[in-house]
Amino acid sequence: IFTGVNGLYRGCSFLLQSMAKNKLLPDIFAQQAADGTPRKAVFLILLFSLPIPFLGRTAIVWLVDAITISGSIAYAYVSLCRYREAKKEDSSSGKALGAAGFILSLFFFFCPIIPDLLLGSWKPNPICSWPYGAYWGLSTTGTFSNTTNRSALANPSRSVRYCFS
Repeated sequence: IFTGVNGLYRGCSFLLQSMAKNKLLPDIFAQQAADGTPRKAVFLILLFSLPIPFLGRTAIVWLVDAITISGSIAYAYVSLCRYREAKKEDSSSGKALGAAGFILSLFFFFCPIIPDLLLGSWKPNPICSWPYGAYWGLSTTGTFSNTTNRSALANPSRSVRYCFS
């Protein structure tokens, strides 16, 4: 449990720091302490994550599902970019790794959507979690589009469209 929490804080804090360096978040999150830790980003994550256990088990499950889905989308994107670069370089091992990563990310994308997928059961997800999924998808689509457009203006190669062109 502690390594997972440590990984969450480390990964998210450096993600926020990177976003601040690319002018997608306020500059305060790009600042580092003497030991190189983006402390202000860590405190922001702490501020948002502390009340979550008090929201109940369902909210925690929703959060874990959303993190799993978003992580698998990011992994699929990176895998597709790797496949595209390997295709340019004519690297068969790179293409194989990119395709395998994409297939794995599809599997992990569907794990929270189809409960008990690993157990072989195909029961539909309870209706109460679909409104949350719809809200999450719609709210992040606007944010993602806005972020993509702002980062693409600064450097076109950072655009999501770069991977798919």
